[in-house]
Amino acid sequence: MFNAIKRSVKELCLGAENRAVRLVLDEFLKRRAANRIALIDHRRAHEAIAVPLQTELNKILSFSSEFETELYVRRFEADFAKLCQRRFAVGTHSATSALQLLLPGSVECATRHESFDREPSAWDRYKTYIISGAVLIVVQAGLIAGLLIQAARRKKAEAQLRGVTKYVRN
Repeated sequence: MFNAIKRSVKELCLGAENRAVRLVLDEFLKRRAANRIALIDHRRAHEAIAVPLQTELNKILSFSSEFETELYVRRFEADFAKLCQRRFAVGTHSATSALQLLLPGSVECATRHESFDREPSAWDRYKTYIISGAVLIVVQAGLIAGLLIQAARRKKAEAQLRGVTKYVRN
């Protein structure tokens, strides 16, 4: 089959005006022939699982409501997670959606490319509380520093006032 394709491509490019295209295609076909991948016949493997697969597919297609389908998907996700020895599994409607899950920041529930198979850390759980507490501590430290500066100025002013009153009395 590969040789037939090669011949048909060469026949299309036989004209003298297409000589550059022909040279490029010849080079491509030579590389392709050198890197050929052996084809595998999957018919026996498919025949072994065809009947259970068709039965399961007919069962899924017979669902009358979205609720039944969702229950089936949840059950499949749980079984697949157990098979992969993970805590969670996520079912998607296409391979593209599954690949998009791998992109950082692409899914809101998987922020920062989190792994679904681990417990959330204390930072993940209580991030807003930790930040709020740190801001509160900084504000309180600023207020305390302001009070200490005010107390030092007050002592200085009282000392000057005592000196002035002693001078006035004498």
